[in-house]
Parts: sequence; C-alpha cells; structure tokens
Amino acid sequence: MAATGAPLFIPAVAANGTVASSFKVNGWIPTSAGAPTATRRTFYTDPELTTPAANPATLGAAGRVVYVNPALSYAFTITDAAEAVTYDTIYVPAELDAAGAAVLTPLIVSNNAALTALTSSTGLVDNGLYETLGRSSENDGGQGQWLYDSASTTTADGGTVLAINGGGAGRFFRILDVPRVVWVQWFGDLTTASGFTAALRAAITAAGVGGEVHIPYGSYTYNDSFTLLSAQRIIGHGLPVMTKAANVASTFIMTNATRAEIDGVYLAGAGGTYTGAGVYMGAHAESYEQRVVNCVIYDFAGACVHFDGADAGSKAEVINGLMRRTNYTTDASIVGTTTVDTAGNRKITDIITDGGVIVAVNKMFNTEISGCSGRSIDFSGSDGIQTRTRLYGNRLATTGPDQDIYGNDNSIVGNVIAGGLTLKGAASRNHVSGNVLATSEVPADESTATGDNVNWIDHAEYTFAPTIKADSVDPAVWASTFGRIQRTGKKLRITCGATAGASTTFGTGSWYVQLPSPFNGFVWKAQTIGSIRILDTGTQYFTGTASASAGGNKIYFEVTQSVGPTHPMTWANGDAFVVEIEVEIS
Repeated sequence: MAATGAPLFIPAVAANGTVASSFKVNGWIPTSAGAPTATRRTFYTDPELTTPAANPATLGAAGRVVYVNPALSYAFTITDAAEAVTYDTIYVPAELDAAGAAVLTPLIVSNNAALTALTSSTGLVDNGLYETLGRSSENDGGQGQWLYDSASTTTADGGTVLAINGGGAGRFFRILDVPRVVWVQWFGDLTTASGFTAALRAAITAAGVGGEVHIPYGSYTYNDSFTLLSAQRIIGHGLPVMTKAANVASTFIMTNATRAEIDGVYLAGAGGTYTGAGVYMGAHAESYEQRVVNCVIYDFAGACVHFDGADAGSKAEVINGLMRRTNYTTDASIVGTTTVDTAGNRKITDIITDGGVIVAVNKMFNTEISGCSGRSIDFSGSDGIQTRTRLYGNRLATTGPDQDIYGNDNSIVGNVIAGGLTLKGAASRNHVSGNVLATSEVPADESTATGDNVNWIDHAEYTFAPTIKADSVDPAVWASTFGRIQRTGKKLRITCGATAGASTTFGTGSWYVQLPSPFNGFVWKAQTIGSIRILDTGTQYFTGTASASAGGNKIYFEVTQSVGPTHPMTWANGDAFVVEIEVEIS
C-alpha cells in the first residue's frame, strides 16, 4: 500500500488581500515546544511522498499545493522572497491515533538496498517510517517496516538493523511484531551453506537472550556450528531440513544456554561423509533445562544429542523425535555423560531410532526413558554406578538382542522387549517388573549383588532341571525331573522333584537340591522350612520338611532324618519326591 501525504494548500493572496506570489513557505523540524529548528523537513510533489519538492516552496500567482508526511510534526514559517522577514510561524503536530500515538505512513521501497540508499532528497527523514517489499526481491521473506534514526551508530546486523549507505550515523530499525522474535531469511541469502550459516548465526545474535529464531520450510545446508543463548528458541516451520556440508564438531551448541529449546527442525548429518554431533550440551553452571522437541536428527557420525560432563543438560528434555546415528546398531543416538552426575534429572521420551541404539546411559543420574522405540538402551558404561534410571513403556530390541542392565537402583517396568532381559555385572538394587519379553524368556539375574543390594524382580517364573546331589556320592540318571521358580522381589518360591528309573543310581549320603545359575550364586537370608512329599511305589507316601539354612544356597530335606538312598525307604524304580519351599535371597 502506497503512503498517503497530507496536502498543504498555499494560497497566492495574503491575509490583507495583497498578492503574495513571491512569498515563501518553509518547513522545519520543530523543537519540543513547536518552534522551528535550523533543519528542514521534506516537502513532496505527490501524495505518495515519493518525489521531494523544493523547501521552501515559492508561491505562484494562482497558489500551489505541496504534500507533507502526516506522521511527522512540522514547524512552518511564512517569509518574504529573501527569507528576511517572517510573517507567521505555524506548528503542526504529527497526526495521532486514538491512543495519542503518531500515525505513521510508510514510504515504500523495493528492498533493503534501496532503503539504505535513500537520501534526504529521495525521502530520508529522521524518525521516518519505511516499508521494504523484500530483502533482495519482492516477497522473498525479508519484507518489513523500518524506522530511521539519523543519530544511531548501532552495529548493523543485516536483518533487524541496517546502516545507511556512506558510513557514519544513521540506522534503520526493523519494527518487530513481537520483541526478540526474528526470521532467519531476514539476515541473508539462504541458498548456500555459507549464506545460511551466516544468516542463522546473525539471527541468533539479533534475537538475543529469551528470543526466538524462526526457520521457514525448505532445504538448507550449513558448514559451521550455532551457539544458542539462554532461554532462546529455534523454531522450524514445516520441519525445515538442515544438511551438514562440512566437518562440524556439533551443529547446535546448548552448553551456556539455560532453558534454550530447539523445536521442529530436521538435522541431516551426512555421517558417511562428515564427522560431528547434532546437539551438544556441555558441563556449565548455565547448562540446565534445555529442550530438544519434535526434531529429526538423522545420520550423524557423532551423537544426535550429547550430554558431555557432570550434570551437563541437567533437567533437560529430549521429546518426540526420530534420531539415528550412522552406525546405528552399535552407536547410541543419545549419549550420556561419562563423568558421574550429582543431579542429572533428564527426560528422554517418545524417541524412535529406526532400529538403532536409543541411549547410552553411561553415568547419567536420575534419567527417565519412556515411550521410546529402538534396538536397546546401552547400560554398559554404567557398571557399579548409581544411575537411578526409570525405564518404562519402551519397545526395545526390534532386532532381537537381549536388554542388558548394568548400574544400580534402576526401575525397569512395563517395557516390551523382543529378546531377553539380564541384570549384569555389579548391577544392584534394580527393580524389574511387568516387562513383556520374547517367548520363553524371563528376566535373568547374573549380577554379583548380595545382601541388601540384591535386585528385585517381580512376578517372574523360571523352569529348570534340578540338580540332585549328595554329601558323598551324587545320585544320577533320574527317569525324569522338573523344577519351577517363581520370583517376587527377593523371594523365590521353589517347586521341584524327580522320579527314579530302572537306571537310576542313588549314591551315598544325604541328598539336597542345588539350584541352577544364577540362583546357585545366591545365599539365603534366613532359615526357611518347606515340605517334601515322597512316593514309595511299593508301599506308601511319606511327608517331611525341606529346609534352607541362612547363609547357604542348598535345599535339604528330611523325614525324621535326612533323606538319602535308604531313607525313609530303600529307593527303587518308580519312587518319586516333590519339594516345595520359599526362600529369601540375601
């Protein structure tokens, strides 16, 4: 829309009736009191305010009309032809809106270059309002409105502050719809890697702390990193794609950027060609509560998101995204600190890795990993560390490997795992419950934890072939055996038995049952009494007690005395026993 000037009709007859064709009308910038200064305001020959007119305006025999900018205040003086005598001074304030603010009518130019080339003879006035139709060309996304400050020497940034041509004072300031909210296309040519990189960096600086940088839909390349400021947001529209075009250590750096956020951006790492990570959070006093949401971070040789250093990205959230490394079957998309945390408290939710390793926990503390889908969670760097990971509601091992758990005080609840689940190494005080494993799989505890550090596994049932041993010579070649262990927390409910056959040898000494691995590595917390039932096929049934001693890991049984090859009867083909007992792991 073109600017509209206010017509200033200048009559040819003075108030006393004399012809005043040689009189002059001068337009001045007024003082705050309305008096004229020594600096002239611009007159125009047209209502669009595009062609400056002479100032002062000399009257003609029939009078004349010039146009002024109603957005600006004027002090008019009426003088003789020599401007030696002033007949009148008139102050005209800027046109005001209902709120009392000046109504500014912009002068429209084609682009930024045309704007910065303006001079006083082509419409440049202090406090003037201007509109560009684009940064370089019409509707290229860089269009906007600007205010001119003739005294300013603020550093130009190419997007929100433009310098007048020729150097020195004089700056155009973009009028922002919302303070500190900018678009990357304001700051440069986005068609090259160097251009996009420079523009996004300039936009980040211009937005400042607490600002927003918006990236429009499209495909871009970049060749250097971008360091975010605190509480700053990078917002993509339509999931713009940013493809790496050089070796860049980290694309977005969020180390000294408390509460910064990246939202809705597709980062393509070209990991087969270039090195480096996607998003990096290092250890810093101002490295906490960052967020990476609704992003695709794909094909990076380095981590898609890297927490590097104790409490780096404390309370950070990585939510709702697709992330996968170049070597996705071995390298985790999200990599935790290898330095022990003191706070941690990170949240990783709804991340899909297309069959890749989701997270390397390492020494992260108090991490929540939920709703994710991928190959596995890597705890191999957590052995002996109190990680306190909350792992729930994930779909893991899409290609079938076991999920191994190292580290201490983790909660593994309600996950669907295509393979098995095994507690490994020094894993201790972990709570495992309600997970759906592959057919015939049950949680396995191969850890070395003992006493109060023993892991807690709920509602797991194991079948096994009991090993029946004796104090001296073990019995052998039973016709059949069976065994079942139901584990709830630290308690084992054990049911097992055997039937003698024609080839069974019964050994010498008192008999006992030895549980299979890993249960044969446990010891019992307290003396426990269970039961044994014995069938003598030729005569009768016997009942007795099964016992487990505190500090041991064997189950003995007796019917008035220890059961053995000749007690409570002489064992033969067809004889059988069943033991039931509940023990608590120490």
